[in-house]
Amino acid sequence: MKIYLLADIGGTNIRFGLFQQGQLSEISSLKCDKFPSIYGAIDSFLRTISVYPTDMIIGAAGNVVNQSVQLTNRSWEIVADSIKLKYHFNSCLIVNDFVIQGLGVLSLRAEEKLQIGSGRSQDHEPICVLGPGTGLGVCFLTEQQSGWVAHPSEGGHTTVPTSSKNEQRIVALLGRRYGLVSAERLISGQGLVNIYDAVRILEEKQKTAHEKEKLLKSYQKKGWRGKLTYLKHKLFYQGTSEREKNLLKSSPYLETPREIIRSWKEDTSAVKQAFSVKNTPQNSLPSSQLKPEDITALAEKGDKLALLSYWYFFNFLGLFASNMALTLKTTGGVYLVGGILIRPSVLKLLKHSNFRRSFENKGRFTEYLRNIPTYLVTRDDLPFLGLSYLAEHGNAETNDYSNQGTVQVAKTDNESIYQSPEKQHLPEHCENAECSTEDFLKMVKKALEEELK
Repeated sequence: MKIYLLADIGGTNIRFGLFQQGQLSEISSLKCDKFPSIYGAIDSFLRTISVYPTDMIIGAAGNVVNQSVQLTNRSWEIVADSIKLKYHFNSCLIVNDFVIQGLGVLSLRAEEKLQIGSGRSQDHEPICVLGPGTGLGVCFLTEQQSGWVAHPSEGGHTTVPTSSKNEQRIVALLGRRYGLVSAERLISGQGLVNIYDAVRILEEKQKTAHEKEKLLKSYQKKGWRGKLTYLKHKLFYQGTSEREKNLLKSSPYLETPREIIRSWKEDTSAVKQAFSVKNTPQNSLPSSQLKPEDITALAEKGDKLALLSYWYFFNFLGLFASNMALTLKTTGGVYLVGGILIRPSVLKLLKHSNFRRSFENKGRFTEYLRNIPTYLVTRDDLPFLGLSYLAEHGNAETNDYSNQGTVQVAKTDNESIYQSPEKQHLPEHCENAECSTEDFLKMVKKALEEELK
């Protein structure tokens, strides 16, 4: 009898479980920081269980090549043959962590996914699974005659798309820090912190622009000397010729104060309208002390910069998801996964955000994307659903033609992936009063009392 040791390895946590005779048990989570390598983590888990595994399957956050992986956001190198030899396993299989997430989607029940926006999934068509965490993972699923094939992807490291002036400014600011700005720099836990830092700078830039506009108006009210000074400042700040105006419009670094103020007001007004609120206080923390969970906590209290950060975060997520959907024409649907998104307060922000509008905002392909559904997976154990699915239905090795971690599983009678949720509502655990979410929107409404300037 096979007893599988299952491992889901991210940049922050490593989770273990046992799978035998169709049952998953002994799930345990450990912090990666506590171990210099995967071996210490495996040893620690094995000491807590009463049976010894015969085989192992690992989902790892990194690019898998020839059954070896260097984690993207951690210095661990994991080699299947070394683990198999050290622990005397019959087999050890390493696949990309988002391949596991993708395979987990195949076992979802209709009530375990929440549809956001319009669209209807097409049977037997490609599917995209993506989600922010420590990094930004992407996986594609395609169906062949023999079964489903899960394709790993490094789509999270493509360059980030933008659709507005302020999004361009955020990317330009982060470009000074990182050089090339990948999607993962914005759509991840650290990405949320990066956006928050950029939004803080943008607000200061807006305040400075507002002061410049006031200064120009004060010059304009004075006599001929004042008017001459006004014209000089206007030439310096805004430009007067068509060439100068076009140059200012085309560059995120050369902008008129009026343009900065206008675009900032447009986005802050959109946030106020989306959350049905008037104003917001600012309780921001110093950048050096910030973690993703701090920004979430600030957003729950109605902090202005935190709410704006999440607004841009979901805009970027929608734009990126649409790029991935067009890449493989995933008319089977786009699935959003990850613990960040299913936190009750974040889930409510997502539902009221511009995510779906950003997803559909693709010019000539807007109508095409309008027909592709987007789902939020509400299960927090999706990786183990995928690991269990692979243990039960997989072929125990990667396809010979790729050596890149592509995994094929046998066809089953499970067609739940094509079932649309009968009723769109928050899952029961997200409505629980212990989550402190029932009054979340009320808190935000109460907090947003002071006009944004």
